[in-house]
Amino acid sequence: MKQKNIAINAILNAVKSSLPTILSLISYPYILRTLGVASLGKVCFVTSIVGYFSQIAMLGVPTYGVREGAKFRDDKVSLSKFVSQVFTINIISTIVSYILLCALVCVFTQLHNYILLFVIISIGVVSQTLALDWVNVIYEDFSYITLRSIVIYAIQILLIFLLIKSENDYYTYAALTVLSSVVICITNVFYCRRYCQVHLTHLNLTKSHLRPLFVLFANTVAISIYVSFDNIMIGAIKGDESVGLYAASTKVYSVIKGILIAVYSVAIPRLSAFFGSRDFVEYKRLFTNLWCIVSLLLLPAGIGLFCLAEEVNLIVGGKQYLAATPSLRILSLALIVAIFGGLMTACLNVTICKESINLKATVISAVLNFVLNIVCIPLFAQNGAALTTLIAEIFVFMYCIFKTECRNRYFDGKTIITNIAQSVCGIVVMVAYILVVKHYITGLVLRSVMSVGGSVLIYGIVLILVKNYYARGLLQTAKNISFHTFRS
Repeated sequence: MKQKNIAINAILNAVKSSLPTILSLISYPYILRTLGVASLGKVCFVTSIVGYFSQIAMLGVPTYGVREGAKFRDDKVSLSKFVSQVFTINIISTIVSYILLCALVCVFTQLHNYILLFVIISIGVVSQTLALDWVNVIYEDFSYITLRSIVIYAIQILLIFLLIKSENDYYTYAALTVLSSVVICITNVFYCRRYCQVHLTHLNLTKSHLRPLFVLFANTVAISIYVSFDNIMIGAIKGDESVGLYAASTKVYSVIKGILIAVYSVAIPRLSAFFGSRDFVEYKRLFTNLWCIVSLLLLPAGIGLFCLAEEVNLIVGGKQYLAATPSLRILSLALIVAIFGGLMTACLNVTICKESINLKATVISAVLNFVLNIVCIPLFAQNGAALTTLIAEIFVFMYCIFKTECRNRYFDGKTIITNIAQSVCGIVVMVAYILVVKHYITGLVLRSVMSVGGSVLIYGIVLILVKNYYARGLLQTAKNISFHTFRS
């Protein structure tokens, strides 16, 4: 397969991952005012329930499909056979998911008023299964994925403003929320044929895929419980105000985390392909480069967020969210550890078929997080929840590091440490600059713009001065992209 530029793929995937956030920033204020709290609450309530059944339907297929399918991407016949087997399992899990969802709605009579909403929103579940979008990821077709997402979200925003006119339009809004899944499904029915032929196959041929799929699924469920339980415990112990403050912090944390995950996730298909062909030289080179580049972006982002947490909360939520500043600062440190942990779990352990390590780490950290929340939330409210998240993320990262055997086969630790040390040099100068700006400039907008803009410039200059190999590579990639864009 023609090799595609991972740096460009990372940019494209980061753009695509940012689109839902951009969509919500543009449309959510209008939706909230037009639909009202009650109508919007109905849609959100049903969406949250269907989300759990969507996890059952997908059964870890996207992650497993990308990992294993990447090993066959140069052999269309073998890939078609593999995709058909996994697709058959996915169809069965989707049917089971729908049966369970129907049973839930039938048993609990209070859900009967939401039946039409369940029908509309659950269309996204079957669309996600039939779309087979993970086949496009196998072939690193991020240009198509990103362009398609931009078009879909642009249409979605336009339709929201055109069709949502009153609080009675919440069924229309629900339909628009699943529009992207339906369009992806329809387009991929034709688009995926360029890569493979898909059909239902005999169940006996699918047995070898079940164990790793169930491990990945269990890990997804554990993460889901572990991520959502903080808000439940804060609400039960400290009340709605603390939940709101913590939600403000986690929103910023989640957006930055999602963008950084998008940067490293583009390498998963190629890492899987290298592992499948036992090409450990190229695997080590790519994974080391990936870790170093992500570090250059992650460390200043995390420390910058720590320094500017007060400004971020003022801009995002106003003075009423200033009390969330300590929790956001703690989560900014958790962000650094979480992304490093993601490199170990999603990029390394999944691609080398060691997802069982991830499951153990996630389950233990979930239990640890729960126990610590019981102690910390009564004492420190939302700050205690943020602290337990940081501790849990540290545990996952350290557990995976120590449990991974033959680490020198997969990455060059010396190169990574050297790169991080050079990044720290830039961060020290960057933090000094931010402190000076915050001391002398009182205007919120000007202070924030100068802090962020100047920090990026200063950090980049220091990396060039210390002759950081990866910074120079990123600069050259940016020049190439600008040159090709200008010529086109």
